[in-house]
Amino acid sequence: MRKSLISRVVAEESAKTKKARAKLKEKLDAIDRKVSPQALAKKSQEIYQWIERHTKDRIPVNKDISLFDQNQNSAKMSRNTEKMAEEIQKT
Repeated sequence: MRKSLISRVVAEESAKTKKARAKLKEKLDAIDRKVSPQALAKKSQEIYQWIERHTKDRIPVNKDISLFDQNQNSAKMSRNTEKMAEEIQKT
């Protein structure tokens, strides 16, 4: 049944949908223009400065914590993700 739906001719988008799509594209393009290597470097520096300013408020943790541990402690896959992985491996 799905194949028959896909093969049908799709109606043209309404003017309202086209306008909304154009508006969304414009917003996404504006966000993309703001993201530059210089902007990322500046934000990174701001984060470091914030962390440095708030050092006194930190609570010491007595165990080793690493953010990127090469997936040694990864979360279990959801059933949906497992199904998708199985389907991909079958093909």
